[in-house]
Amino acid sequence: MSIERKHSFKLALILCVVALVLTSCKQTTVATAPPTPDTSSASPAPTPDTSVASSSPAPTPAASSPTPTPVAFRPTPIRILPVQYPAIVGVGLDKNLWTRDRLDSPWVQVPNSCCVTGVTVIAGGRILGIGLDKNLWGRSSLNSRWEQVPNSCCIIGSLSVMADGAIVAMGEDKYLYKRATLMSQWVKIPNSWGILGLSVMGDGRIVGISVVENLATFNTLLDSGKAIPDSCCVTGLAVVPEGAIVGIGKDKNLWTRAGLNQPWVQIPNSGSVTSIASWRR
Repeated sequence: MSIERKHSFKLALILCVVALVLTSCKQTTVATAPPTPDTSSASPAPTPDTSVASSSPAPTPAASSPTPTPVAFRPTPIRILPVQYPAIVGVGLDKNLWTRDRLDSPWVQVPNSCCVTGVTVIAGGRILGIGLDKNLWGRSSLNSRWEQVPNSCCIIGSLSVMADGAIVAMGEDKYLYKRATLMSQWVKIPNSWGILGLSVMGDGRIVGISVVENLATFNTLLDSGKAIPDSCCVTGLAVVPEGAIVGIGKDKNLWTRAGLNQPWVQIPNSGSVTSIASWRR
């Protein structure tokens, strides 16, 4: 073999070896490189369906009910006659005050006037009542509210006012007690046991109800009294300005007599009351 041919053979052998080496490196590179994911065919990440959420919004709390506003009570004023006062005021079986414009008028309830068991009218048209606690309670007018009179316990009936303004009432021992003014102390009246009611007549004499439910007259509270014949039977008493005597019968209706020695005459549809009083004019 010639020298040229030997060189050509070596060169070809070297080229073959280089080619084999390059091919092997390329295959190694391809085998060890991390594969790239084929994203063209991958399923896309699911998108949340917001249509359901929008169709079912979070519930809005219901508005709370408003606090009711109290309605102020405005009682209808009682109709007052031009003479300023009704003819008479009484205590009903419900322990409220009731008035009559005239003796033959219907009873009209005084709003918010409970609860008393006796009533009288003092100077200036102010009203006194006996409360369930046996204290005196006063109101400056028919539609005023009751206010307790301090240190005025304990009385149970026969509440009245004398010509000089003194207040008289029956104590728990059935004797009469007097206080010179509204804020005075009670003073026991001797020999007054069992007098059920008092009122003052136009001539200044005192008319009362004795323990046997007859009428009697007294010049003063210290007198023994003079019985009036055929005057039974009443449990409450008032003298109206016209001079007539008004009493409460056992039927709790009003009865009237024109004078001390006149017969009792029932006032129709006048029940039922347990205590009465009249305004002075």
